[in-house]
Parts: sequence; structure tokens; C-alpha cells
Amino acid sequence: SPRDGYIPWQSSSNRSNSSSVLVSSKKFLIATGASPIVPKHLEIAAQESKVPMFTYRTVLQPSEMNHTGSIWNILQSSNATNVRNLVIAGGGPTACELGQSLARLCGSNVNITIVAPEILKDYDVSLRRAAMKVLTNDGITLLLRSRVTSIIHRQGSGAFVELDNGRYSLHVDALLLCLGRSPERSLSSLSLHAAGVKWNATTGIEVDKSTLRSVTASNVFACGDCCDQVKERRAAHAAWTGFHAARNTILPFWLRMGSQAIHSAVPAVIYTDPELAQVGRSYS
Repeated sequence: SPRDGYIPWQSSSNRSNSSSVLVSSKKFLIATGASPIVPKHLEIAAQESKVPMFTYRTVLQPSEMNHTGSIWNILQSSNATNVRNLVIAGGGPTACELGQSLARLCGSNVNITIVAPEILKDYDVSLRRAAMKVLTNDGITLLLRSRVTSIIHRQGSGAFVELDNGRYSLHVDALLLCLGRSPERSLSSLSLHAAGVKWNATTGIEVDKSTLRSVTASNVFACGDCCDQVKERRAAHAAWTGFHAARNTILPFWLRMGSQAIHSAVPAVIYTDPELAQVGRSYS
């Protein structure tokens, strides 16, 4: 039966199950995407310290949809004499976009701190400097060369995030994780081994770079965040590889020659205000 919104791949051994639906095809395209990375030790520490923890999927949900509490409840309880502290773990595009959005929604009654080794580490240095200026102009504190390793609770003082550089002084009322995405959850529910599809939890389905065809199952293709050839998990790259993978399932080889499925010049946009964009290779 479907689990986590995905329909498991049916093998010949369980076709007799009346609750299953068998779908047959000459070609299959897997585009299940990826889910936010939530380290188990941080999840446990947040629960023990009673600190609400969010990802990009849950932080803007209405109160009744979020089982771990709501960012809106935190905002409503903040005022000039009760300033709340939101810590964002991670310094990638998602952290920049949500950080600025929440800073403008919260105003001066919520302190927002981004904790990360770097801001936009895979982008050009000029874009990284621009992003840091955009964030600091909106009142966000950048605590770089650091990582959030745990959350501790001090009796009478509240909760604090523990950093890998040994500092414990960062008070936290809510934690937003922007640590990247992983295809593990979406792929593990598909029983891909039944179709002979090779994949791993970190990079996804192993595919040929030019065709996006599975290296172990010739009738299976994959695109976007769930395949190992997409190194940068952004919407533009998912759309580009999705187009090529869908086309490759239909067209013969000679009709798709000369077009690259993995292209170094696919634009990447960071939706801050102002927006930041990069195309092609960086100076480094």
C-alpha cells in the first residue's frame, strides 16, 4: 500500500496482494525529489529541550498543520520586552531566502541568527558578499565558521544551542534547519531493489550522465534531486534534467544528440530581495 505519499515498486512476489495496483510500462521515470535533512541527534535534543524545530517545509505552515508548534505562536508572543531568538542552521540559498523573509515578518521583536561555516559556499565570492550584505541589512546576525551540534537546557535560563567551536551562549526559542536535502526518504519507500535499480541514501539513483538512465536498469530513468548526477539541488536544475529525462524515454539516440542533460550553464537564482543569480562557472 502507498506509504509517505509514494507507491512502492511491486515485485513479482507480491502481485497477488489485492490492495496493490500493478502498473506496467516499457519505461519508467523517477522524479520523487528530496526531503530536508534533519539530523537525528538535533531532533532528539530539540525534543528534550522543548525547542520547536522547523524545516523549509514546516516553518510557514499554519498552527493547526504543524505538530511541533508554530513559528506564528512564537512571533505572537514576542514584543519589545520579550524578544525571541530564532536560530537558522545552515548558510545555503534556503537559509538566505527564509532568513530574510522571517526577518521582515518578525521585525525587531525577534533576533535571527544564521549559524553556518559559510554563506553560499558553492557560489562565486561576489555573490556571497552580496548575500551577506542583504542579510545584515535586514538585521540578521551571521555567525560563520560554526555549526550547530546540539541544544542544551539551562535551569532557569532557557535553551541554548551548542556550537562546534565550544560556544554555548546562543539563546534559542526556535530552530530552523536549512542543512540541505536528501533523497533517502522518497526513494527508500519505492522498493527499488525489486526493479534492480542501484541507489544510495546520499546521492540518489545512479544514472548515466548523458542519458539519465539507471546504470543497472535500462528501462528506468531519473531526474532532479533524486538522481546522483544533479549536484546542485535547485529548481532550475530539476526542471532541466526533468525535460531531458522525459525526452530520453521517448526519442531515439540520434534525435537527442548534442544536447547535454547535465549542463554547467543552467542559471541558479536565490530569491532574496534583491534577487541574486549565477550562471556558468565561478572564478574559483
